[in-house]
Formats: sequence, C-alpha cells, structure tokens
Amino acid sequence: MESWMISIVIAIVGVVSTFAITKNKVENNDKQIEAIFKILKGLGEKVDIHSESLSEHKVMIKSSMTMTQADSKFVSKELFKQMEKHIDEKFDKLENGIEKILTKLEKG
Repeated sequence: MESWMISIVIAIVGVVSTFAITKNKVENNDKQIEAIFKILKGLGEKVDIHSESLSEHKVMIKSSMTMTQADSKFVSKELFKQMEKHIDEKFDKLENGIEKILTKLEKG
C-alpha cells in the first residue's frame, strides 16, 4: 500500500471513531439530562406541596387568636373565682329570702 492510502484509511478511521465517540457522548448526555429533569420535576412537586402547606399555616396563624384578644374575650381564673364567690353570695341571699317567704307563708 502506498503512504497516501494509509493516510486516508487513518483519516477515515479517525472520523468514524470521532463520530462514534461523539454519538455515544450525546446519548449519555441525553440520558443524564432526562434524569436531571425527572429529579427537578420531583423537586418542583415537593416545593409546590410545601408552598401549599405554608399557605395553609399562614392562614391558620392569621386566623388564630392573639394574647390580647384572648385576654379581652376570656375571663382570667382569678376574676372567675371572684365572680363565682359573688354569684354564690347572691344565691345564698336569694335562698335565705325564699326560705323567709316560705316560713311566713306556712305561718300565715
């Protein structure tokens, strides 16, 4: 064989091998890109779920009662005990009055 034929064969083998290697790399890159897109899609879904959860929590926090609102709406234990004593005294006086009325009615 002549030297120019050897050079052409070497060039053809080089072009074919370069083409094969490039095609193989492109296929591998495509597979990797698809895998990355699947991962990103999964992460996007997780972010959406967490975003919805955060929105629900924000609504719950805004609708929940603050300490000042609770203080203004509900009676403290001490005030309740005082009111309870006061109401008990009123009922005791009422019972005593009814007993007096009943005893006068029984006598009369």
